[in-house]
Amino acid sequence: DWSSDVCSSDLDTPFLEELQKMGELQDLKGLPEKARFPKEWWKGPWPIVGSFSQAVIVNTKFVDPKSIKTWADILDPKYRDKVVIITPAAGLGVVTFYTNLIDSQGADFLKKLAAQNPTVVATSVEGSQLVAAGEKWIYANNVAYNTVALKAKGAPVEDAYPPPVSVVPYPAVAMKNGPNPNAARYMVNWLLTKEGQRAICGQ
Repeated sequence: DWSSDVCSSDLDTPFLEELQKMGELQDLKGLPEKARFPKEWWKGPWPIVGSFSQAVIVNTKFVDPKSIKTWADILDPKYRDKVVIITPAAGLGVVTFYTNLIDSQGADFLKKLAAQNPTVVATSVEGSQLVAAGEKWIYANNVAYNTVALKAKGAPVEDAYPPPVSVVPYPAVAMKNGPNPNAARYMVNWLLTKEGQRAICGQ
């Protein structure tokens, strides 16, 4: 049973492919806006309607964002007890983040990060709020919309983007057996419009 009509999040491709094999996804080929949407943002039978880059957010009272040029910079002993990380259980995007760190920084990077005695949080919002409050200085898995919201409230925060930057795509699918299948198609189609893109991407 499905209680949702549209799913759009950092859903992994095997999961969506399994739903498709089970006959749970609608065919979106006939959407009116598909012809106007960039072809490179269609991954098989579903569109990628958005994405987010994972950054390092810092409290500028304690850390100069320009000083975080590499991932090794957050391993500086002066940041011990001042770093926040997120649990891998938070979702696929977080797993991708940690995988990219291991691939780019080496298998021992996470051990070195653990030596900083980081605070582990369940959500990205929680991590960025700890930094904004000054309780912690660095959160290593932030997304830009957290920073925008916090800066609008006057928080002394900025993002840094040490390479490589992890980018997580957001596909959108319409459920065939949800409570409102017709509305689901309209919703996904709207996400492909300029208005929908501005709403979901914030631009």
